[in-house]
Amino acid sequence: MRGRRNRADRSGEAATARRTRKILPALIVALTLGVPSAVASVTDIPVRVTPAWDAHPVAGVGFLAWVQNTRAHPDLFNVYVKPDGGSQFRVNLPGTEGSLGGIDGTTLAYQQFRRGSDIKFFNLKTHARWNPPRGVNTKHWEYWPAFQRPWLLFARQNIVTGARSIILFNLHTHASRVLDVVRGNKYVQPGQVNGGYAVWVHWVPPGRARVDIYDMPNHKLTRVPNVRGYDWSPSVTENGTVYFERSGLRCGSNARIMRYPLGGPLATVLGLPKGIDLSSTYVFPLDDGSIQVFHDRMRCSSLKFGDDIYRFVDDYTVTLSVTVVGSGTVTSAPAGISCTSACSHEFEPNRTVTLTATPGLGSTFVGWSDAPCPGTDPCTLMPTSDTSITATFNP
Repeated sequence: MRGRRNRADRSGEAATARRTRKILPALIVALTLGVPSAVASVTDIPVRVTPAWDAHPVAGVGFLAWVQNTRAHPDLFNVYVKPDGGSQFRVNLPGTEGSLGGIDGTTLAYQQFRRGSDIKFFNLKTHARWNPPRGVNTKHWEYWPAFQRPWLLFARQNIVTGARSIILFNLHTHASRVLDVVRGNKYVQPGQVNGGYAVWVHWVPPGRARVDIYDMPNHKLTRVPNVRGYDWSPSVTENGTVYFERSGLRCGSNARIMRYPLGGPLATVLGLPKGIDLSSTYVFPLDDGSIQVFHDRMRCSSLKFGDDIYRFVDDYTVTLSVTVVGSGTVTSAPAGISCTSACSHEFEPNRTVTLTATPGLGSTFVGWSDAPCPGTDPCTLMPTSDTSITATFNP
């Protein structure tokens, strides 16, 4: 059995996982697929390298959270948070264990378990803790929440039948959608929810582990193409670009981080050294719009210890530059552009960006320089390469 799944199940499902998990024969998978085209190599930057087991990172503005256990307490998993420039602190209550998770603003969603398992919310500034609305926590085992308002994505394991479900819950309406259900030795692993997309792993042993993508506004389910190999640990950007690991079944066998924008093409972003694997990825953009991917690294020779946290910045973006002539302001949706003279921002390719021109006092908007945007209406673009546009105002 792949070592990473043992660790992931333990931190995510604790006693229930131990009772229901079926150990499968180890398989040696020779990855002979047509390897997707590699992109320019990224620089993998260490974020937390300690003697402890630090894994499952999630990030927000000013905060990094992760799951940790130590040699002194190898079967105790705690959730820690470190504010930028501050000291780390533990989130889950004394006498409990924890797993992650997601951050939206100053709110962290995490899993807290002891004899049972519940999903909790935690204010990263006040340290207040509260339960989600009714319908999330049950007598069953809820685990590994992903969170971006109004959506909460999590898994539930039925403590009687062992069936596992992927559930998408609307925190505003309290409506839920069951996105996936598996039974027996089949397996689902929640990923990330971001923008209008949710991702997770669906595995029917001994076949391939696959990444599913759910387009929430359109109620559309797609699957990352996979001829051979095993796909794990997905995260997703607001525009639906998925980052995930592809590997063999054994720990550390040809592990690499892939990128899949909706519709493709599939590309290799980062190859991990032999004997190194991971258990999670998490996308969090930088201020300039570039894509930052957090992940953990696990040394397969020491499955209980040796996990560290890394991140890299993917250059899978295009730059939209705006020049303002005259007196006025140009802003963008999604946010990123807001200037009265000249500015630029990085967006994912093919993302719809709408620019709006607002004249200054005593000024009128004349129009855009870009041909697809005639007149003075807001300009909607889907840049596939670096793009420049000028907005002209007359006094």
